[in-house]
Amino acid sequence: MKIPHVSVSLNFKQVMAMRWLVQEALRAADEDLELVEKLHSASVRGVARVSISDKRDTYQELEQIAQDAREKFYGGEYDDDEYDDGGE
Repeated sequence: MKIPHVSVSLNFKQVMAMRWLVQEALRAADEDLELVEKLHSASVRGVARVSISDKRDTYQELEQIAQDAREKFYGGEYDDDEYDDGGE
């Protein structure tokens, strides 16, 4: 299935913030999945598990993107002339 996508440029600070936020979202999704297992209704458990798992999969993809970007920065693979933060 084709999924539309866009390319974005992030600076190092943005990459590190994204990585941290996504890791926090992953931890929260894991905790939510644990709580879902305690629900009494099997149908509610199933719906909640699917919803949380789908979001968790997206968070994992974002975490990998942030990790790849981080490795590129540390490896010197970046364009330092394309980003202007407006500073002097």
